[in-house]
Amino acid sequence: MNPVKKIGLFGGTFDPIHIGHIIVAEWVQDALDLQTVFFIPNLIHPFGKRKDITPAKHRLNMLHLAVKPFERFRISDYEIQKGGISYAIETIEYFESQMPQARLYYFIGADNLADFHRWHRYEEILQKVRLVVYDRKEGHIPENLPKEKIIFLQTPLIEISSTLIRERIRQGRAVRSLLPNGVPEYIREKGLYGGR
Repeated sequence: MNPVKKIGLFGGTFDPIHIGHIIVAEWVQDALDLQTVFFIPNLIHPFGKRKDITPAKHRLNMLHLAVKPFERFRISDYEIQKGGISYAIETIEYFESQMPQARLYYFIGADNLADFHRWHRYEEILQKVRLVVYDRKEGHIPENLPKEKIIFLQTPLIEISSTLIRERIRQGRAVRSLLPNGVPEYIREKGLYGGR
């Protein structure tokens, strides 16, 4: 019998993708021996965090540049093609339909875990996937979540955020060391984030 495929789902805005995202994906992939990690850029964040999100085509292009060196990394544009608000449960159901025999692992930062009960149909998410919680600086573990459905992984604590990178670009400051190969050049060529 073929072993069950283990698939990682890593959602986010990725505006832009940075080395912190890549490090988390590689560490989780290695720790859990995942066959594939899908980066899934959202279209509209459920909690409406920002209104000025970079157009999807640019975020996808930067993702393609970033994951190129990693043979187990892939990109899914499902949430962008679907349109509307990007709910994790709908994405999970899509992957279930495409890979019915796979075991799915959904990545979430520890700082987002406290609000997980606010996620759309969160109880169904826990029925369908293992939640992989990777380290961030803050956050606590809600007592009402089933521990057996959650995997806690120690990953390097990278003090980088897309918000920081966008701000540094606006200020004309260096960001090359924070971004995967090819991404700084793409940002400069396309004039993204108000660089000068």
